[in-house]
Amino acid sequence: MYVVTGDTVYHSDPYNFDTFRFDNQWLRFPGQVVMFEAVNDGIYVGTSQAVSFLPGDRPDKFVPVDIFDYGVIDGTAVRTEAAFFDTQAQGEDAGEQPRPAVAWTSKQGVCVGRDGGAAVNLTETKYSFPAAERGAGLIRQDRGYITYISALQGTSTANNSYT
Repeated sequence: MYVVTGDTVYHSDPYNFDTFRFDNQWLRFPGQVVMFEAVNDGIYVGTSQAVSFLPGDRPDKFVPVDIFDYGVIDGTAVRTEAAFFDTQAQGEDAGEQPRPAVAWTSKQGVCVGRDGGAAVNLTETKYSFPAAERGAGLIRQDRGYITYISALQGTSTANNSYT
């Protein structure tokens, strides 16, 4: 079990969810943790300043891998299916379990993270995004169209100008 508070993620003893050892069972990140979402082979951790991936399934063996050097806008992360953003995954067998993915809005655009720490910014070179204090995100599927929608609060000037 994981508990996130501020810039720290604490983890319990395996299969003993009421035992936390605060002296050595924690991971600290740069900035407040605003996203903590799992995929099949790891966990995406987004702070107000950066995004990391924790590969594996044992918290005592996690070695954070830096994904983006810009942060997640609080409240915009949504757990979804990789097939929504991956044309190769759309042809999976009907009996196969859908692979999880995470979509979020960052200060540089809309991002998607898949298994293996494979994350991509979908909009960085297409749209300018304002810096925002917080937001909300959702995945909408209607008539075969899949849409990620985010609403931002406390916005300011564009963060990533493009030409």
